[in-house]
Amino acid sequence: MKDFSAIKEAIVLYAQCLEHVPDSASYALNLMHLHELHLDYTQAIAALHAHCERNPTLTVGTLSLAELLAALPVRRLVSNYLSWPLMASHGL
Repeated sequence: MKDFSAIKEAIVLYAQCLEHVPDSASYALNLMHLHELHLDYTQAIAALHAHCERNPTLTVGTLSLAELLAALPVRRLVSNYLSWPLMASHGL
């Protein structure tokens, strides 16, 4: 769907897919990418946080998602950063 610019619809579908297969890194990554394409960076980071929170024992190489989550910025800080005037003036 995202190949046909149906970004909003694809976001809904990938979110539903993650409800059924919460450990799917592919679905989570696609959902993050769709939020990025939609210029909703806060939701992209929120999707990453959610995936890490749901799957703390999954690993990427030797890094667990719990460790990755601990290294990520706090959601509130990401939201505040994206509301800065400089970011808004660039359409971000």
